[in-house]
Amino acid sequence: SLASLYGTDRSEFVEQIKLHRRLMKDLFNYEPTVVENTECLYNNAIAKTVEGMGYQATVTEGVERILGWRSPNYVYKAKGSNLRVLLRNYRLSDDIGFRFSSTWWEEWPLTASKYASWLAATPGHTIVLFVDYETFGEHHWPESGIHEFLRWLPGEVMKWDHLCWCTPSEVIHRNAPVGEVDVHEYNTVSWADLERDPSAWLGNSMQTICYESLRGLEPIVKGIGDEDWIKLWRYLQMSDYYYYMSIKGGGPGDVHSYFNPCASPVEAFALYSRLLSDLEARITRELERPGLVAKRILRQLPTEKGFTFFYEFARPTQWTVHSLHEFLSTLKTVDPKCIQFHMERGDFARWLQQVVGDEKLAEELSKLSNEKLTGASLRNRIISVVRRRIRELEEMAFAE
Repeated sequence: SLASLYGTDRSEFVEQIKLHRRLMKDLFNYEPTVVENTECLYNNAIAKTVEGMGYQATVTEGVERILGWRSPNYVYKAKGSNLRVLLRNYRLSDDIGFRFSSTWWEEWPLTASKYASWLAATPGHTIVLFVDYETFGEHHWPESGIHEFLRWLPGEVMKWDHLCWCTPSEVIHRNAPVGEVDVHEYNTVSWADLERDPSAWLGNSMQTICYESLRGLEPIVKGIGDEDWIKLWRYLQMSDYYYYMSIKGGGPGDVHSYFNPCASPVEAFALYSRLLSDLEARITRELERPGLVAKRILRQLPTEKGFTFFYEFARPTQWTVHSLHEFLSTLKTVDPKCIQFHMERGDFARWLQQVVGDEKLAEELSKLSNEKLTGASLRNRIISVVRRRIRELEEMAFAE
């Protein structure tokens, strides 16, 4: 899931981690203390969130742009946090994950003893080897020797006196952090593609449109409160769907194409969009119950469906609202000229009717145009009408 990237509100991300933690407890009677986010996605905010949930450490990519001259082969801690950060050694990991069966590679064939000697010669406190499960039998077929490599590797490593195998928890208890990693949200790290950022899933307009549409369904789906609908909505958050829509070229593009079950990124986009539209249509039918209609109208709209206030044509303000509550709050502070401009054009009524879905409020604001009010009088009258409608909707939603 890409829920960790849902802006400032990571409540859905937290819910999903709790579900995973509960599953581990049910299956193994164990609660993990180390977390690895989807695709190793990491930034300071994600670190703060998982630390707040009681985790001691996380695993992410040891990319140069967050390390500079430093080595990934040490324990670090998150900026402004006590969360320990373990960094994947991508060169040694990719020797297994990507290059193992490549006959053009100068180190082919890679044997367990050769690889163990590389580990032995690597300086640092710890080496994080992190590969896909599919490496062993799918990315590299059994005929490549990958299973035999895996069979012999543990023993070859133990031949070296200064090497041993450790769990992440053992590593952070044995080694103190040597420094901090500072990763702002605009610099979010992942382990995908050459960029090692979120662009594998959110790098083009097709991906962004689907992502914003999916996010926009959250208040509606959760407003219904039906676990089956929530489960379906969460299934559609899987990163693979967005990975298939990537239009990158070069090496990363070849990798995306290799894993894509669709004929092209455009076909993947079309299929996913139909799934998303079908889910939205089914949920909308559910929302015809009176209390749910109120919740739908009061919901937080996705980014592309917000209303931007303008001073006049082609002169936008800084104010864009995405709900009735934000609309009411902005009406109290925005320049009265903006309100006059939009009332004369009927913009408020159109947005409320066609986007928010509140025909009653749209009709009430349309009638206000006949009262010929201006300035503060117009502002106060609109605020009064909107405030009254919000109270009415909240009472309906609460009653449901």
